Amino acid sequence: MKRFLAMVLMCSNTGLAAAQISVSEAWIQAAPPTVSMFAGYLIIENQDPTDATIERFESPRFGAIEMHHTMMKEGMAEMMHQKSFQVPANGMLKLEPHGRHLMLLEPTSPLKLGEEISFKVVAHDGRETTFTAIVKKPTVE
Repeated sequence: MKRFLAMVLMCSNTGLAAAQISVSEAWIQAAPPTVSMFAGYLIIENQDPTDATIERFESPRFGAIEMHHTMMKEGMAEMMHQKSFQVPANGMLKLEPHGRHLMLLEPTSPLKLGEEISFKVVAHDGRETTFTAIVKKPTVE
């Protein structure tokens, strides 16, 4: 019986470990070297059967990272600070220009075109993952 319970616990722990948050297509919009604020974009995927609340982003290259959402109000774009981002169960959230994005503040040194910068994303339930974002010029849409 003990052996059976141990196997059940091992299988259930494996299942929990597999439910992850992943990040893809992460990039930072290039700007002149004197700029102290950058925008970051990425796709967050939640492979869990429950919604994920993204609580924060961290990077040793920035003094602060804020989550924002740009919305149109009365014909004007307004950037709103967000306390968190919601990623639906088994779904994704795309951070992109003119929508949800990261504001990357107080860089420790100038960012260089093509540079890869390390980040960590942390969810409210403790799930976290690391990723890199490349500094690049935006593509014309």
